[in-house]
This record gives sequence, structure tokens and C-alpha cells, in this order.
Amino acid sequence: MTLDQYIALEQRTGIKHEYHDGMVRAMAGASEAHSTLGENFYYHSRSYFTEHKVPCRALGSERKLFLPKKNRYVYPDMMIVCGPIERAETVKGAILNPTVIVEVLSEGTATYDRHEKFGFYRQIPTLREYLLVSQDKMYVEIYYQHPNGMWQFLYCREPNDTLQLNGVDLAIKMQDLYFGVEIED
Repeated sequence: MTLDQYIALEQRTGIKHEYHDGMVRAMAGASEAHSTLGENFYYHSRSYFTEHKVPCRALGSERKLFLPKKNRYVYPDMMIVCGPIERAETVKGAILNPTVIVEVLSEGTATYDRHEKFGFYRQIPTLREYLLVSQDKMYVEIYYQHPNGMWQFLYCREPNDTLQLNGVDLAIKMQDLYFGVEIED
């Protein structure tokens, strides 16, 4: 499918699709837990940035991300952009410069988000942190990039643990992120 056909498909159907250099993949609907986690992350990050006058913006799952090196358009569950937002010239509104990307894992997307997508995301020059949030249990993987370019992995899994995002100076308690989400014991 051409890029113009992809754009027309989304406009005509109102359904989100990923574009992978000519291949199109429909996006699955989100569960209640998935939606709640995205909303909680958005609320806490936006509130923090506003209160502390941090020049970053939280963007929800309706925002498209363009990966020019791979000619891909995807919809992360959340993005944080610090400084002015850079947009792609090819697709209206597609973001180019996230500092943080958040994906809420589901059974059907966990492997894709953890491996293939993260491989694409690591090519974004502005990306500093990548979060994988479980919707089935209280567990978040945090990948962050050192100034030398190496990526390191941390995780949080206890209610009193704090997600510390150094790239955007943001801290969220796990119990706040998982507020209202029914999870396994």
C-alpha cells in the first residue's frame, strides 16, 4: 500500500493502523486496564509538567509517531516530548522527537513491543527512556539510554516503588500508575 493509500484508509475508516514501509497493520482495541494505565500515566505526567513548569508535553495514544529510517508510522500508547514538537512533513501531525515512549503490554503485543518496536525506537535520536507497562500485574520495565549511547534496564514491581524518569525529571509511584487497575496478586 502506498503512503497516500494508507492516509486515505485511516481517514475513510477512522481506525488506527500502523504503516510499515508499504505494509499496513490494524490496531487492536484496548482493554479497560490498558486504557486506565495510559490515562493514569498521562494524568500524572501532565500534572507534574504543569505544576513544575517543565517544558515537556505528555501525548496520548491518538498521536502518531514517524520512524523515518524505517518508513514506519506507529501509535505508541504514550509519548513525552520535551521542547518544541517536531512533525513529519509527509503525514499531518506525526511526531518525530519523543523523549519518552510508553507501551502498555498485552498478550498479543508484548513480544512485538519488547523486541521489534524497541529496535525501531532506539534509532530515534531524541529518545532517552522506553517503558513497558504490564496490564496483568504491577510491573514496569524501564529502559534508559546513557550519554555514551548504551541502554540499561531497570524494573519496578512494588506499590511503593517509584518510576523515576531522569530524561524528563518525572517520578510516579507505582500505586498511582496502577490506581483503578485490577491486577493479579
